[in-house]
Amino acid sequence: MTEIVSYGNLLRCGTYEMHSRFSSVVNFIAGENLVSVVQEKIGGGPLNIVVKGIVTDSITSLEISDHSITLNGEEIPLHESKRYNPFFNIEGISYDRFEENLQYFEKVLVELTPENSLTSFLSGRIDIMPQGSFQNIMKKKLDSGLKELYSGDIEKGVRLLKGVGIGLTPSGDDAIAGVLLALHIVQKITGWDLQQSISRIAEIAVSQNKFTNSFVHCAAQGMLFEKNKYLVQSLLSRDARKIKENVLRVLEIGHTSGADMAVGFLLTMKRMATAFNFNKLAV
Repeated sequence: MTEIVSYGNLLRCGTYEMHSRFSSVVNFIAGENLVSVVQEKIGGGPLNIVVKGIVTDSITSLEISDHSITLNGEEIPLHESKRYNPFFNIEGISYDRFEENLQYFEKVLVELTPENSLTSFLSGRIDIMPQGSFQNIMKKKLDSGLKELYSGDIEKGVRLLKGVGIGLTPSGDDAIAGVLLALHIVQKITGWDLQQSISRIAEIAVSQNKFTNSFVHCAAQGMLFEKNKYLVQSLLSRDARKIKENVLRVLEIGHTSGADMAVGFLLTMKRMATAFNFNKLAV
């Protein structure tokens, strides 16, 4: 009997068609709605169905109703206790080491992330590419967008990043999701009203890519996938040892998607930390 470990809070009813299959994830789509059936190591999320002991090659069909999920014709009742909570709770967090933790987060991110991710912007690494090549033009646009995020016009940076990169979700779009998550976290812990900026960035980021749109929608609502949630909690903790552990978890997301999201998140958090002295929140 199939056991559901957790199911996303944003799942929509419908009969889904398989879109893509990977070693740990099977993606399904119905209209504009995306659902991912995933192994336990992927973790929960607003759009994830985590199935215990799943063999992804065996999953071929998905239907969702108000009270059940049907996988391969097997109807599995839904229990509220297994609904994933995507929101970050700021109760009990510590601010006294936050900026130091951000610095350590950046150091670990640069050390551990794979090549061809946006972390080359953080490290200043120069990738040698033929002048005028597609890769060279793409990297210059990504670097320009990240520079705007950190020290220029955030909306301009988002426009430069939108849709740039290769893969299921382009690197630039992953970074934008990181920007939105960072703005939500800052809004929550400082009390600033950043909703207008969040809504505007989310509007700019909408594209023809259903995966991008789904992840941007989650980020714009302040909804975190499990691995991102653990990372944010560790950044606002006195125990910096967990940061490295949680960076490694985030880096498991896609080929470079986790790394690229983390770069957008980091640059935005650093910018906000400069504008707002988080240390004055320390208790």
